[in-house]
Amino acid sequence: MPPPPRTPGGYRDYPDHTVTRLAFIRDAQRAGLTLAEIRSILALRDDGHAPCAHVTVLIDEHLADIDRRMAELTATRDVGVHVNVPSHVRMNVLSS
Repeated sequence: MPPPPRTPGGYRDYPDHTVTRLAFIRDAQRAGLTLAEIRSILALRDDGHAPCAHVTVLIDEHLADIDRRMAELTATRDVGVHVNVPSHVRMNVLSS
């Protein structure tokens, strides 16, 4: 964010839209976007372009990543459950 102007007393005088911009940044971070991705969205908007398509691509990429990680975690959990079965049960399964 650009530095805000200062009052004659030296205090920072943030414009009203700063609160909205900071809220957007916070919400975008909560959605999993990186600061670099958020910066790219804000740059598009600041240049007068609608960032909707760009945001859609970013969110789709993050959702695909979440799906991949969930599949990996599920597979890891399944292995853990199998390994956690008592040895006498595993031996019965292996011998049948």
